[in-house]
Amino acid sequence: MFSSLTKLADKNFVIGFLLPALLGVLLFGWVAPKSLVGEWAQHLGEKTPTEYAYLAVVIYVISLFLMIANYSLYRLLEGYIPPTSWLAGRREKHRRRAGNLLREYVALRGRWTALTNLEKTRAARLRRALIRDYPIPHDMLEAAIIDQKALEAIRLLPTMFGNRILSFEYYAWAIYRADPITVWPRLQVVLPASLRDDLNSEQAVLNLLLNGLLIAAGITCFGLLELGSVAWSLRHDIYQLTLALRVDAPPMPEQTHFVPLLRPTLMSAAGAVASVVSYYWAVAQVPRWGDQVKTAFDCYLPTLQKQLGYSATNTEKATREFWEQVSGMTRERFPLHIRDKDPEASKGGKEEPETQKQCEKKNAEGGKEGETAGGERRAEEESDETNDSKPGTEGNNGEVEGADYLTEDAARCNDQAP
Repeated sequence: MFSSLTKLADKNFVIGFLLPALLGVLLFGWVAPKSLVGEWAQHLGEKTPTEYAYLAVVIYVISLFLMIANYSLYRLLEGYIPPTSWLAGRREKHRRRAGNLLREYVALRGRWTALTNLEKTRAARLRRALIRDYPIPHDMLEAAIIDQKALEAIRLLPTMFGNRILSFEYYAWAIYRADPITVWPRLQVVLPASLRDDLNSEQAVLNLLLNGLLIAAGITCFGLLELGSVAWSLRHDIYQLTLALRVDAPPMPEQTHFVPLLRPTLMSAAGAVASVVSYYWAVAQVPRWGDQVKTAFDCYLPTLQKQLGYSATNTEKATREFWEQVSGMTRERFPLHIRDKDPEASKGGKEEPETQKQCEKKNAEGGKEGETAGGERRAEEESDETNDSKPGTEGNNGEVEGADYLTEDAARCNDQAP
């Protein structure tokens, strides 16, 4: 348990959560100067070391809260939970965009030989955009005619952020029939430290952008609340101004009354712009993270297969069948129906069956017994010759019996050998 505490102070935690928390506290002190944080920010040079320690604890606690809320933040921006999941119109908009891109690409690919270099470049960009932004099946990209029902059956999300993540998640299923949601935690067990570091680094940058989006949205909301409060306090002046504008009266002499509206207005506008920039920056960062995830599936699925106790498959059909069954097991608890269970696969090699070893051991013991029996028979023949008796055939029979024993064992070994 205590060894995991070091992960709360590593580089990825500092970039993804601690830095946004520090930035959020400083910005809150600027937008709310009358708050406790604002007063601390105004007298920052006069604080004692104990007060600095309290501030550090507060920032660290906020960073822990951001880490805990990270999963829900991803789900919200992907479009799985309300209110973004209610945006059915955005989902249909993405479906129309995907259909338009696909139709244009199919039309260009249908007359590929007659295309100019500029049109071929356009077709290549369309294909990359479809693969990057949407989980489009390969057979739909290669079809001569677009199947509208198949296009409508494609699962899409209301946000571009969610569709880009869904696209690289679909890669594992399209290529290997591996469910990325349930197989990924198991795949992480066999990944080398270098690849895990690359994955965590890319996700740390993404976490920084998403937490920055959260802080910017908070500043926008705070600015709107302050704007509403100031506007309510100036409601009589605003009403007089609207009346003056309606009757074309001369300007009101006291224009300074509306200056307090300027600060919350600029605050709200700056927060909204920062939110939009952070969101689209995060959308652009998703493919970099997705490339690392796809690399993990491409390079280490066979390692995971051996870790599960099965020998690695060499054909595409066998690989897809295996991972489809494993996906069903992890997702729906379906039992595996795979017969090539190899208990030694996870150790990196396959040893000889035990029956073969027993046969060879028995074979060697039989040879020794045959040689011993032959030697005893020869000693008896020499003794009989000394006594002028007729040589017997027991020694020869003993040798033949030993040879027959070896032959039978060899046959049994060959029959039992895999």
